[in-house]
Amino acid sequence: MLKYFLWMSRFSTRSQWLIILGAYVGNRMLGVLASSSPALAPWVLPLRILYVAFALMTWLASPFFNLLLRMNRFGRLVLSREQTIASTWFGFSLFAALIALAGSILFGFNSPWFIATIVFGFLLLPVAAVYKCQAGWPRRIMAGIAISTALLGLASIALLTAASFQPKSNARATMSTGFAFFSTFLIGAIVSTWVTNILRSQRFKR
Repeated sequence: MLKYFLWMSRFSTRSQWLIILGAYVGNRMLGVLASSSPALAPWVLPLRILYVAFALMTWLASPFFNLLLRMNRFGRLVLSREQTIASTWFGFSLFAALIALAGSILFGFNSPWFIATIVFGFLLLPVAAVYKCQAGWPRRIMAGIAISTALLGLASIALLTAASFQPKSNARATMSTGFAFFSTFLIGAIVSTWVTNILRSQRFKR
C-alpha cells in the first residue's frame, strides 16, 4: 500500500484521475467481456475481485492501520489528534459491521442482520473519507455526506427490521420503503468516494 501511495504521489492530479478512471473502465470492460463470453467468466471473475479488493484497500488502508496503531500503547503515541478521531469512528463502524455479520451467520443471510452488515460495511467509505479532506468547509461537506448516508442506512435497517414483525399486508409497503432507503444509501456511499477525490484534489481557503 505504501509503495502504491508513493508511486501515485509522483503523478499530477490529472494523471492520478486518469489512472483511477482507467482502472474503473478496465474493470467494467472485463465485466462486459465476461457477459459476452461465459467461457471466460471464471478467469475474469478473480481479476475483478482483486480489483475491487485493492480499490477498497487503497481507500480504507490508512484509517485501518491507524486503528491498529491506536490499539497499541506505543503506536497510539505517533497518531495526531485527527488520526485518533478518524480511527475511533472507523473502529465503531467496523465493529458494528462485524457484530452484524455475526448476527447474519446466526440468524440467516435473509434477515435484517445481513442488511446491517452491508450498511455498516459500506459506511466505512464515507467515514474514512471525512478526515481525508482539508479542514474547513470541504471537511464539513464530507462530514455532512457521511452523516446523511449513515441516517439513510440506519433508516433502512429500522424499516426492514420493522417489516419482519408486521403482518404481510403491512410489511410489503414497509419493505419497499426500506429497500428504497437502502438503495439510496448504497448510491450515496459509493458516490462519496468520487466526491472525496474531487475535494482532495483541490486546495481551498479555510
